[in-house]
Amino acid sequence: GGGGEGENLANKRRRLTEEGIMKRRQKRLWEEERKRVVFEYTQFSYYGRSSAMILYELAWKMNKENLELLWHAIIGVMDQFILNKIPTSLFKSDVEFIRNQAGRLNPCAGDDMLEAGSMNCSTVAGGAGAVPGLRIECEDDAQLVLYKHWTLQASLRHTMYTAVSLKLWTVKGEQRLQRLLAEMGMPLLQSKLHYLSFATFTKQTNLVEKIRKIKVINFFAVLEILPKTFKTVNTWKYSVVD
Repeated sequence: GGGGEGENLANKRRRLTEEGIMKRRQKRLWEEERKRVVFEYTQFSYYGRSSAMILYELAWKMNKENLELLWHAIIGVMDQFILNKIPTSLFKSDVEFIRNQAGRLNPCAGDDMLEAGSMNCSTVAGGAGAVPGLRIECEDDAQLVLYKHWTLQASLRHTMYTAVSLKLWTVKGEQRLQRLLAEMGMPLLQSKLHYLSFATFTKQTNLVEKIRKIKVINFFAVLEILPKTFKTVNTWKYSVVD
């Protein structure tokens, strides 16, 4: 009897060992196939620089640049970045170039008309390239999908970076999301409200600050979740009404 039990135990161990080997082999083959598919996908697809950006650079070299053309370039670059069509390194260099150009082209105005921290006014002779009443300013913004149109929870769930980082398809991922909201100081009830329904203190600027606080515990990479973005600002001091 004892010999039979020993033999059965040995067979069971052998089976488990063989199953483990087969599973590891299948996993290795799956990873190799995945690498092959990803390589072929990236090898034969490529996006160049935004045509709007190239057009602006051409206008700049011909001394025909202005803020309106620069704004079109910004739209082109941001579109490529949001859709993951260009590497982060290219996006960073384009942003730095745009910031310098905006600093040159922004119209000069009285201190009472400019926001703190805004870029320098036009250094172009005679203010050439400036558009009256228009400024372009750079700021950090939350790279969360449609967060100004959805609820914060919905945006976090549908943003690829946060969904993958937190593994929101798992039970632990849901727990991480709850912890994330808690670290931001965001009540669950407010996180389920439309952005326009937020209390004043939770609007964009403070939302960015809340996310910066989260980065201290390494939830997000800086550029992935808080990239530089641009906005246009109306600098007219007085409005004309009928």
